[in-house]
Amino acid sequence: MPNNQEDYFDVIIAGAGPSGSSCAYTLGQAGFKVALIDKAEFPRVKVCGDALTYRAVQLIEEIFPNFMPQFLDFENRSKVNSARFISRSGNDAFLRWNKSTYNCTRADLDTLLLNEALKQTNVSFFKETRISDVEILDTHVEITTNKGVFKGNIVVACDGAQSVIARKIQKNSIDRNHHSSAVRAYFQGVKEVEKGCIEFYFTKKFIPSYFWIFPVNKTDWNVGFIKMPSPFSKKNLNIREAFFEVIEDTPELKARFKDATMIGKLEGFGLPLGSKKQPISGHRFLLCGDAASLIDPMWGNGIDNGLESGRIAANHIIQHHSDNKFTKETNTNYDKLVYAKLRKELRFNTRLLRIYSIFPWFIDAGIFLFSKKNPLFFVFKKFIS
Repeated sequence: MPNNQEDYFDVIIAGAGPSGSSCAYTLGQAGFKVALIDKAEFPRVKVCGDALTYRAVQLIEEIFPNFMPQFLDFENRSKVNSARFISRSGNDAFLRWNKSTYNCTRADLDTLLLNEALKQTNVSFFKETRISDVEILDTHVEITTNKGVFKGNIVVACDGAQSVIARKIQKNSIDRNHHSSAVRAYFQGVKEVEKGCIEFYFTKKFIPSYFWIFPVNKTDWNVGFIKMPSPFSKKNLNIREAFFEVIEDTPELKARFKDATMIGKLEGFGLPLGSKKQPISGHRFLLCGDAASLIDPMWGNGIDNGLESGRIAANHIIQHHSDNKFTKETNTNYDKLVYAKLRKELRFNTRLLRIYSIFPWFIDAGIFLFSKKNPLFFVFKKFIS
């Protein structure tokens, strides 16, 4: 464990999820001495929707050039080529694509990405290492853990929605206007599932929210419910109760889950949304992924933005490491790069969420437009095939 000058690191990364592995791999490729620390042992359970968007797949191919061939040989994942959207009135519409997207449990995906990062011999992984204190000094940072004190030039926080780094350095607290909450469980035996299709049910009772069914392998489905922020939503909604209520109150879902078996338990998680631009760096620290509140406001996906911000953080460090002046002013360039890359889509989906919150019929109308119940369906068919 780190206990002398020989164990001084160029970069300390807290959190070994997609953003942490992305950052570590990129820095390792450039010859940096990296400490990648995580409170868990891998593989570990990460509560998530488990969806890899096309952009996430693209980023993985770019950042980890040797990853996809082994991932495609990995059986415990599901290829996705369509999405079904079900409106509050029961109309449905399909969106189909030819590009490669997948679902894979985060326990599997994160372990595979971590293993790829650790192929860089100058990246050291410290598992079951819990951070208790962070000290930012003029010349370096010191991270106190249950396994010793880590010292380095800069710390990159990739430690998720409940980031210890962000909480201790920036005194971050939850902003309910820019924060979603969700629950998910794994099921077997869900009926009438189209192969390679993910599903989104928009609910009558809970607005803005949706219920999802995502296949993660040949036998299991990731099933969840997300409540998004809105001045019109119920303030004290119990989303665990709402999850089962949606199934019970939706005839189609009730029939499909009648003989289904839940594996494990229903688990909850918070989603800090990228609906508000905020500082994501400071003197000798950078925030990435969920720790930087970069989750998509409308759809809740964060793996792609985590991968992207991790890579941007690494390239920023590579560019500025020579003088070791990771000042607040210098690190502001990281903020600019991240938001230049991600802000446009985050802003668009923030507006979409607001429209859905105020005018829920907007989503219903959009689904009906591409539904087979629409008399003009065949006019629009070319857009959804």
